Amino acid sequence: SAYLESFASSTTNFAVSYGEFAYLGRGKSSPFNYSIAGLALETAGGSISSSTVRNGFCGIILDNSSQVTLIGNNIYADGPGNAPLGIGLNNSSYNVLTGNNSYGNANEGIYINGSNNTLTANNSYFNIVGGIQLSSSNNTVTANNSYGNYGDGFYLGGPNNILTANYSYGNQGKGFFLMGSNNDILMANYSYGNTNVGLALQAATGNTFA
Repeated sequence: SAYLESFASSTTNFAVSYGEFAYLGRGKSSPFNYSIAGLALETAGGSISSSTVRNGFCGIILDNSSQVTLIGNNIYADGPGNAPLGIGLNNSSYNVLTGNNSYGNANEGIYINGSNNTLTANNSYFNIVGGIQLSSSNNTVTANNSYGNYGDGFYLGGPNNILTANYSYGNQGKGFFLMGSNNDILMANYSYGNTNVGLALQAATGNTFA
């Protein structure tokens, strides 16, 4: 099968706009431990906007990348594979995700492992596992929607994140779940109609809710 991998390796000035990437994929043993497909960027910086990544193994993967901007992309129906994500960041910091739609994927819609990333007005829905997962610290998450997922709407596994004005509803798991996540700030978020509880904390201390 076809794939695009590291097509912008170690560059800081690439741009992809209005692209369509479909049925791309191959199995790979990577630092992210996922079957890579769609667009996989390693130690890269630049932008992907108004593009569609669909029906592959994974959608858009950033590995050890920073200063990447993802705006207005549609990522859907990715999988099956080892862990087919919609958008996945691994050891990637200072990236910006705005207005992306990630849906119908076989794992999380958006997975963040990296600090100081900014997520604004993204939609993650109808994914087989969860909507938006943060496994790292110091990320800013504002006005995102996570709904209709088979797992949790928002899962936090790292400290010092700020979540403001996000909506989590109609998920089969929890609305917001803080697991071993400390000193986070959650303000003016909405959680309703989830099968499990709206907000759950486990081994999570020093968090602020307003």
